[in-house]
Amino acid sequence: AWKVKRAALKSVYQTPRSAGRELAYAAFRKREGQSLDDFATWCALAEKHGNDWHRWPVELHHPAGAAVAAFAAKHATAVDFHRWLQWQLDDQLTGVQSTALQSGMALGVMHDLAVGVDPNGADAWALQDVLALGVTVGAPPDEFNQLGQDWSQPPWRPDRLIVGEVRGGEALDLLQAMNT
Repeated sequence: AWKVKRAALKSVYQTPRSAGRELAYAAFRKREGQSLDDFATWCALAEKHGNDWHRWPVELHHPAGAAVAAFAAKHATAVDFHRWLQWQLDDQLTGVQSTALQSGMALGVMHDLAVGVDPNGADAWALQDVLALGVTVGAPPDEFNQLGQDWSQPPWRPDRLIVGEVRGGEALDLLQAMNT
């Protein structure tokens, strides 16, 4: 099903946007910044090398690497397609939220808040400088699960969440998000 959906989405993506839509897309890209670029680049890399970035060629293991920049430049259309997909998602979720509120739902749509990330996925690849990769968090033993739980999610490294430690000001963004 994804192949058919992807082909349809590619067709829509390749359709020229109106000036207003192009401005809205540019504003979205600016607002989401480096995080969006990293995610879109990871998606394009994953299409070529698989979903586990640890299995990629070593020169592609870090988003700030020269080989990643070269890949993103060479595959600029594929990277932009994935940015555009995120814009479509954001646009549709905004519309759903507006409709829900206008229909009388006090909170509108309630989103799930993930407590962690896949250690092999896009977030762990992009945020590896502030995550304790190779370590996992979970829950201690309790009366419901006497063995405890391993959630296979890398925890944050507080020592790395210092403003300026992550490229593009992402550490500040992370700290601000954690405080809201």
